[in-house]
Amino acid sequence: MPTLDDLLNEPNTPLVRRAANKADLRAWIGEADKKLRDARNTDISESTRMDAAYDAVFFCALGVLSTQGCRATARPGHHVKVLEAAAIVMKTPQRLQDSVEALQDWRNRKDVAAFLATEGDVAEAIETAQTYQAKVFDWLQANAATLLK
Repeated sequence: MPTLDDLLNEPNTPLVRRAANKADLRAWIGEADKKLRDARNTDISESTRMDAAYDAVFFCALGVLSTQGCRATARPGHHVKVLEAAAIVMKTPQRLQDSVEALQDWRNRKDVAAFLATEGDVAEAIETAQTYQAKVFDWLQANAATLLK
């Protein structure tokens, strides 16, 4: 399995080094919380709720990377690399990573093939986002607690 440094050193990587700071971490985690609340809001469409659940995961991953002196650019592939890098850093269990990748696959296909989300899809997406967020919080407490204070 590659390391974060390996990903940072790949040609044309969308990941770049940046000093870790509390403000970035707090911003990403705060936005992830908002997105998870949006995903639970039954007054909005299922597809929008799916997007919000995915964003909650993605923002958590960006928060993890911010603790490592890393951020993403808008280069192609940045979503894939952010989720891959966060999985490496946190040693994310394969089952959870598979769920995250399934959510990402839905996100990538919806605009091409007009995939519509069902309430069941949303429930699974919310469960994935909640589980991922809990993993991130546990990891942050164990590995970056000073940035949370």
